[in-house]
Amino acid sequence: MHYIRTEGWGDTNMQQLDRSKIIDIAKGIGIMLVVLGHLNTPLCPFVYQFHMPLFFFISGWLFKDTYLDAKRVFCEKRAKSLLIPYVFFYVVAFLFLPHDQASWKDIFSIKYAHNILGTFWFLRELLKSSLLILFFAWLLRRICNWKIILPAILFFLVHLLNWLGVDGLSHTLYFAFFFSVGIMVKSSSSGGISLKFQYVASLGCFLVVLGLSQRCHLIVSTTTWKTFALYAVGAFAGIYLTFFMSRIVEKARFVSIFFVILGRYTMPIMIFHFSIFFVIDYVKEVFGVNELLLVIDAPVKLLAGVFIPIIIGTVYNYLKNRFVYPLFERVFGSSNVVRKII
Repeated sequence: MHYIRTEGWGDTNMQQLDRSKIIDIAKGIGIMLVVLGHLNTPLCPFVYQFHMPLFFFISGWLFKDTYLDAKRVFCEKRAKSLLIPYVFFYVVAFLFLPHDQASWKDIFSIKYAHNILGTFWFLRELLKSSLLILFFAWLLRRICNWKIILPAILFFLVHLLNWLGVDGLSHTLYFAFFFSVGIMVKSSSSGGISLKFQYVASLGCFLVVLGLSQRCHLIVSTTTWKTFALYAVGAFAGIYLTFFMSRIVEKARFVSIFFVILGRYTMPIMIFHFSIFFVIDYVKEVFGVNELLLVIDAPVKLLAGVFIPIIIGTVYNYLKNRFVYPLFERVFGSSNVVRKII
């Protein structure tokens, strides 16, 4: 039986994965920055300038034109990689956690949940952004060069809806904008940039992100139509810097392997590290802590927030392939088109 692979949940068959090693390293660096950012380290203001736009940009980079002629396949793929794990883990959380930490009203809410499941919003927003991009691409592709026009349209809509006070939808458009720019950059990328220019550009990007993080500290949940352009500048500077660092890391064999592994497990790390932090804090509160534990609190959370989700992702992959996907295919059927695209 053929199963559709789930991006970011730990697929380890290198020959079957049609994506660049650089992309995996960039995702690995990005997810490490996400975890560090949630530890309230001094890096937090710097990381928050670009860490989430990076993942939507990469999703756009991985978008295939063939999806426009196989919209059902694309929707099936997104349902399997995003909707199923989102609903599954939310139901598990609802059954075992207090309702102030996991409520049914939050599962499809357009607002962010400020609780133990706070990072679950990423799956929801990536799903909505993907479907929104598919809709606009299908609508525009016969009348214009949609890969160039779409970022401009979304940039305008972000400002319009934010100005009108439609916060939830405008946040989805934020991420869809970075998704669309990822598509545009990939389609227009020609390479051939000198190494000297790359170093100079990376230094400039670092200074831009550092300057914005010190003076503005913009994050997507507080960005308004007045500051979105500035936020976008910092985000793109951080994205460029991440890809530049990925090319450097690629040359270091063992370091690159580490970040490739992280990049292949971005989904479980993204949605579970925050919950693991809550559990560690709860254990400290129940059993008490000494000065030594306070000193090593951040390293312990970092290691646990990265490696425990990798274990969860591995177990989830087994359950997914053994039970969930066969059920999904019985309900929705299978298609030869799936085999060609995935």
